[in-house]
Amino acid sequence: MPPSWAEDDCSAPDHLGSWADFDKRLEQAIGVPVVWEDREWFRMFQLIWFHADGIDADTKYRQAMATFYGQVALSPRWDGKANWQDWKKSQPDTLPTCFYFDYAASYAMPTVEALILTDRTQLQLCLNEFSIRLNEFRASAFCQRVYELGGLLDPIDLAAQRKVIVCRATITRKDDNAIALALQEQTGVLYMPIRLTRYCWSAAVIP
Repeated sequence: MPPSWAEDDCSAPDHLGSWADFDKRLEQAIGVPVVWEDREWFRMFQLIWFHADGIDADTKYRQAMATFYGQVALSPRWDGKANWQDWKKSQPDTLPTCFYFDYAASYAMPTVEALILTDRTQLQLCLNEFSIRLNEFRASAFCQRVYELGGLLDPIDLAAQRKVIVCRATITRKDDNAIALALQEQTGVLYMPIRLTRYCWSAAVIP
């Protein structure tokens, strides 16, 4: 069905602009048939859809998620007290991920329920835990279907399972040292942020 702002007699593709093939693009992204059951969907909930494409699609995808959640990788800092070799063996094989270490766009958008992230092979529905209608959106048929398909990212659930660290400090996100100290108070570990921008790369194709 067309978006709720479209008139009933203006459903031709040339009247809908980029929404004309939205259902087909979403169907291609998630790999299952898409049928609009409620014409008022876009009036009921507000979602942001970001589609990553091109030679650096993976970087764009990760940057969009990092922007939405203020996400950074963390590296524990050796305090110099314990034996280096023993300390190193005690560390996990993978670096922990922290949400809200940096400024998070989701925090500033309480009327946006989720971010839809897609590329040519996958779809993720990233919930906004700061949304004023989060519980209502969680109960929607759309959200439940994405959950069944394994495409739902819920920061509250991930934190409960200790798959991510969530920085709950109420301080400015402009001072890394202050944030690291606040996170140390929360977790007992002093971390150093490792941002995505330090590992971005580009490629050129020679004809």
